[in-house]
Amino acid sequence: MTDPVLPEIGSEFSLKVNGVKRTFKHFMPKQINIVKIHLPGEGIWACLSDEDMEDYRKDVKDPPEVVRVATLRNSSINGPPWGCYVPYRMDGMRTPEGCIEEIDDGQEMVLNQYDAVEPTEEERAEHRRKQTEDLERRQRRPEISQRHLEAMKSMGYRKMAKDAPLKWAKPIGGQLLTIELDRREMTLWFEGAEDASPQRWNTQNIFAHQGDNDQDDLNALACEIKHAEADLIQCWRGRINSQFHFLTSLEAVRIAVDVD
Repeated sequence: MTDPVLPEIGSEFSLKVNGVKRTFKHFMPKQINIVKIHLPGEGIWACLSDEDMEDYRKDVKDPPEVVRVATLRNSSINGPPWGCYVPYRMDGMRTPEGCIEEIDDGQEMVLNQYDAVEPTEEERAEHRRKQTEDLERRQRRPEISQRHLEAMKSMGYRKMAKDAPLKWAKPIGGQLLTIELDRREMTLWFEGAEDASPQRWNTQNIFAHQGDNDQDDLNALACEIKHAEADLIQCWRGRINSQFHFLTSLEAVRIAVDVD
């Protein structure tokens, strides 16, 4: 077993992305800065820098020319190992998008295999405070409009129950997709092989830029649903293993309508 790679924190390193040499600084991984990012065919845990974590909380959306780096906290099915720096961009309220396919050929991997630092009690308390602020800020967003409901219906979603008007669901193949309007989240569910209970695979933010009237473009909203579905399903298919199996269509419908 080789020793972990422990670079000097604050020292610089370079990555060549899309033909442009970009300079970054090594940072100490922290547990409170670990988030899920997308890589081709998978969702994976990665650690952001303190500065990038602040932008993540603010739902910043990066333009194409901006590239950031995160250090992986798992080994990727795409090849990069645990601790590898990977380029990514913030995507607003959606999961950050990795862009490893933009790394130039011949670029050597840069590793940071420090174990993520446990937060102090003060840092933990500050982290909880910021999480509460984020939740309150998101809850102040404009209400879902009638157009959003029409878009969901057009894509096959239906209310899960009369007493749960904010929860909608759609069985698709052997999986179940749900949309929780109060959280602006879409979730992909499957059945666990061990205890046969519904398991949450991954969650995608949705309706990040909704309006507060009925003039929202129906086609654009339907496309947003379609893209969120595709992201979740593609991510899931890249990580199928023997621990889980798909729901049958009948099982998915039973969960959707909440019957035994």
